[in-house]
Amino acid sequence: MGENGKIDKRRFPRAGAKFLMEYKVCRPIEAVKMAGTDNKNALMMDLGEGGAAFVAEYNLPVGSVLEIKFMIITRDYSGKAQHKKIVIMSEVKNSTSLGRNEYRIGIEFMQMDDEKRKVLDAFVRSKQ
Repeated sequence: MGENGKIDKRRFPRAGAKFLMEYKVCRPIEAVKMAGTDNKNALMMDLGEGGAAFVAEYNLPVGSVLEIKFMIITRDYSGKAQHKKIVIMSEVKNSTSLGRNEYRIGIEFMQMDDEKRKVLDAFVRSKQ
């Protein structure tokens, strides 16, 4: 069960993640016209191997394709910080109004390579 007693349909667990990210709307054209063609800043809310949620100022339509960018700090075996930049295409799965022109956008990652998957898995495990 997920939050509020609802069944969680996610294939991968998520962890709380309060950090800045960037996104750019790639399609459909209606969403690009609404949000523009430049990168937008947003606040990541949660993150997992399969997707993420973030707060945006636009009510992005379900099915919109985004390019997202964010930085994850991990530690190597000696404890040294490693900065990993993640750039990945994603699809909007839901958009919920939070009021005051803010929306919680749920996304699913598309075409994840093994290196990114390992970084995201390590991030989630470090938060459990």
